[in-house]
Amino acid sequence: MAHLLAKVALTTAICLASHPVVAQKQAPAQEPPQPTVKELLGRAQTEADKRAVEDLVRKLKLQPGAPPVGQPDGGAAKTPTNSSQSTAPARTATTPTAPTLTVPAPAETGSPRPGAVPLPTVSVAIPVPPSNAPAPPAPIAQALEIARKMQLPTVDFEVFFNLDSAAITPQAVQQLRNLGHALADQRLAGSKFVIAGHTDAHGPAGYNLVLSQRRAEAVRIFIIDNFQVPPDDLIARGFGSQTLKNRNLPFSPENRRVQVVNWTSQAVSGQ
Repeated sequence: MAHLLAKVALTTAICLASHPVVAQKQAPAQEPPQPTVKELLGRAQTEADKRAVEDLVRKLKLQPGAPPVGQPDGGAAKTPTNSSQSTAPARTATTPTAPTLTVPAPAETGSPRPGAVPLPTVSVAIPVPPSNAPAPPAPIAQALEIARKMQLPTVDFEVFFNLDSAAITPQAVQQLRNLGHALADQRLAGSKFVIAGHTDAHGPAGYNLVLSQRRAEAVRIFIIDNFQVPPDDLIARGFGSQTLKNRNLPFSPENRRVQVVNWTSQAVSGQ
């Protein structure tokens, strides 16, 4: 009997050894830790990243022959400019001569006093602005409409945020990395940009407006802090769900995006 029990025990041990899953429960596979923002930013640029940055620089750069400040495309003839020169419109070398308004001396009543000196005529110069004077400052609230009408350089892309959050996530870092490199590129040095935040149509309009402003500001601060872009070169503005990218699908994720507009010409005009 003892011999039989020993044989059964040996057989059981062999079976358990050949099937470890039965012998012990396998430990669940651990997910790899998420990379930190610093690690994501420190990664070397791949060829695809470099091409993406080049594409962003090309799309956001003011091109030679662009409409002058305050001049929508299709208006007066454009003056070609050299790409190495400033994109601000060239001022004319000569200033128009200001007209002169002559005011006659007031008529005296009665006989003039002996030795009185006649009153001279008065000439008043009325300043005349040059014909190519910039248009009045354009409000940032109308930035997207102005960008559309004036065909200003612009790009837009999805940036992933957690629900009801404006915090930059690791997933968002990967999207904003190329944008940061592009805005820090020397070819865009001195340019001004509007960072426009958008939401989909979920939720009240007022709430979406506030959320989109917070997200646009988060993107602005992220780029300033990590890519040393001058703060004055970036303007954050939230538009909520006012400008949907896909009006047929107002709740689509593609409507939750960030749009970047080259605002240099409008900034030169006084904005």
